[in-house]
Amino acid sequence: MRLEKITGTIIGVAILVSIFLLPFSSSISIISGSLDTLYSIFHFFASNLGAIPNVNNLSLELIAYFYLIGTVLLLASGLTGSFPLVSGITGTVGVALLTVSGAFSRQYTPYALAYGVGFYLLWALALAQLGTHLASRKAKVNLTISPSVVSS
Repeated sequence: MRLEKITGTIIGVAILVSIFLLPFSSSISIISGSLDTLYSIFHFFASNLGAIPNVNNLSLELIAYFYLIGTVLLLASGLTGSFPLVSGITGTVGVALLTVSGAFSRQYTPYALAYGVGFYLLWALALAQLGTHLASRKAKVNLTISPSVVSS
């Protein structure tokens, strides 16, 4: 197995661990007394999916849908970890959607949005997947110099 696939798989598993186990936000309290992981936020929005269009506020609906789509993209990123380019792109887009939804939610919460370790680690892991792909591509470049260029 190639080194990029092994590294990508390890990063993919770390993405999944971050989604399910690490605190994502300290200001979003879905279930009192539980860790506010990204999965718990996703589960809340997914279980209330039918009620989201009844909110009658487009920005709040966008926040919910961005969280749903971003989490699905991050789950796909973790599951496709052995393909660093695919995993890196889906992970970066997923975390970007979560970041945008956090920026939207500032106007609807009476307190400042405080991201947890999971948020920052997901950004780092998604970018690390892209870095793994770029490092593997850079290592495969073969440079050949033709004799006509050397003699000139």
